[in-house]
Amino acid sequence: MSDLSIAICDDEREQSEHLSRLVLSWAKQRGRGVRLISFQSAKALLFDLYDGVAYDGVAASAAHPVPSGGTALTRGCVIESAAARGTRQGRDVAANAAYPVPSGTFNHTSAPQGAAHILLLDIQMPDMDGMTLAKRLREAGDKTQIVFITGFADWILEGYEVDALHYLLKPVDERKLFEVLDKALVRVAEEGRSIQLTADGAATRVPVGEIMYAEAFSHYVEIHTKSGGIRVKMTLGALEEQLGEGFFRCHRSYIAGLKYVRSVSRTSVILENEVTLPLSRKLYDAANEAFIQYNWGGDNRGGAGKAAK
Repeated sequence: MSDLSIAICDDEREQSEHLSRLVLSWAKQRGRGVRLISFQSAKALLFDLYDGVAYDGVAASAAHPVPSGGTALTRGCVIESAAARGTRQGRDVAANAAYPVPSGTFNHTSAPQGAAHILLLDIQMPDMDGMTLAKRLREAGDKTQIVFITGFADWILEGYEVDALHYLLKPVDERKLFEVLDKALVRVAEEGRSIQLTADGAATRVPVGEIMYAEAFSHYVEIHTKSGGIRVKMTLGALEEQLGEGFFRCHRSYIAGLKYVRSVSRTSVILENEVTLPLSRKLYDAANEAFIQYNWGGDNRGGAGKAAK
């Protein structure tokens, strides 16, 4: 059984503890298994995840203790708070036992080089700020869902460059964090999901999270992914059914991956790679709503820089 891994990177102890309590409360309410680790600096997180040497999880836990009953995950081991260890014999406090996750729901291939599926990241930190850390992670190919925690809204446009999931302003509101974590959960599931198609007579597994868009040509569909194109003999409608949530049929001949949509106009859907897909005029309202719901859950306050036109 696998758990959802969430990392917190914040140099303020009080803020880190607050976020930890909220995350564990969210996990309990949602019935989700969570492994949680707190880092006190961007460099500490990079050292742990990318240099191949385990970060001093005990020191990190001491600097930013996990609330009673919580667990923290370092590379290869689980570090618990002292209170949790002290009550282990009396009650079941391990997150992976208290909040079970259905087998196979999550896997770490969604963040191939990282130890976390979701990162709650403070922006203003000494030595290396959170935005610089996010850029480092993306350069290394990390797909962690990044949620910026900040006291200012000045960084929102920069967050677009690193595909930030959301911004949350301090002090972090419980309801807003829960909504963002719910959305991150959907994104993590998308990253780990794949569909099986037949291309050139051979069965091929295509990661759903890599599909940018698809277009129909007669009896074939061309699927455009981040790594190239795949032509399969099927209808666009059949592909739409397999893809499920996270995609929008913007035209009779096109399906857009909402993850890669930069903006929506009255006549087109523009992707992050500058590809422009036609949008049926009668579908504008539905496309705009799908775009907003995917990125902000119906509330565009504090979003990561994408915009509907």
